[in-house]
Amino acid sequence: MHGSTACHVCALPGHSSPNIKSTAGCRVALLSLIGFWEDAAAHISTLYGTSERFKAAVVANEPTYEMRLDNGGLKGGDIEKVLVERLTRGWLKFVSHVQRIRARVNVVLSQAEVGRYVELERTLSGFLMDGATRKFGDAGGSEEG
Repeated sequence: MHGSTACHVCALPGHSSPNIKSTAGCRVALLSLIGFWEDAAAHISTLYGTSERFKAAVVANEPTYEMRLDNGGLKGGDIEKVLVERLTRGWLKFVSHVQRIRARVNVVLSQAEVGRYVELERTLSGFLMDGATRKFGDAGGSEEG
């Protein structure tokens, strides 16, 4: 929900930066989200390596455009499938948001902090989105890898 409480610079709630040259609140909000997803990535990696059921849920995961918009129904079923689906929704929303404000992110964050985001995107998209373009572009895509 995008209400009047979102910052006009970074579009995140909880603060209001006056302009692109004074963005301490934006920096804190973005780094907090990056840190959250870095922690989530560590847990996802651990579960992927130790739980066959979690790994199977990740492999069977089919990200959709609707997930990014948070439109459409929620999946039910095994806890692993539900967890992977909800993580994917959240991740897609975050990546989509960063892509919309990417030029501002490059100003607000240091080069090293942007690098953290880029590495995080590579890692989590590898887990949660692996093969997504193949699935969208080729209905007969293979799940092997």
